[in-house]
Formats: sequence, structure tokens, C-alpha cells
Amino acid sequence: MRYYYENTNGDCGVFSEKDIIKAIYSAWNIEADLYVIPPRTTLKDIENRKVKLDLIFAPWEDNEVNSELLEKYGYYECDNGDERSIFRISDDKLMYVEWSNVRRLN
Repeated sequence: MRYYYENTNGDCGVFSEKDIIKAIYSAWNIEADLYVIPPRTTLKDIENRKVKLDLIFAPWEDNEVNSELLEKYGYYECDNGDERSIFRISDDKLMYVEWSNVRRLN
């Protein structure tokens, strides 16, 4: 899938990632909202706001909001000890990505 990310510092861009959880952690690392880009959408379409992007993760939102965004992809977010984590709905498995494997954005 292709993703668009944008944060309050002005960092934004497009990247591809097969693993949706890895994509979320990449955006989360720089506190960026993460959107799925529809097929055949160009960067120019995104810049000109000619296409509606599907928000799938917002780091400043609470667990309930992110869980609603992630539900159609089969995941939810909840507190896990002192941190927030993402779990798979089907089996409540913690979806963890080693930070060394997270894409560095910006």
C-alpha cells in the first residue's frame, strides 16, 4: 500500500509499505497522521487536495478514535502498561515492530 503522512512540524510525504503496522509505527515515530492513498493517485492530486485520503492513524487522538480508524483493517489500539499499542482484532495479538525496523520519515 501507499501512504501519505503529515505532522504539525510540516513534515509530509509519500511512502510504500507492505506491512500496515510498520507503516503506522513509521508515522507514529514522527507524530504524523497517516493516510492510505487510493490507487492511481498522484502526489500532485494530494497536494491539490483533489482526492480524499483515508485517515487510518492519528497519534494525537485517543485509543477509541484510532481503534475506529483501524477497525476495517482488523486492528485496534489500547493501553498496554505505560504505553499505547496496536493489537489484531481476530486474536488480540500485540502487533509490535522493532524500532530498528521502522522506516525513518522526513
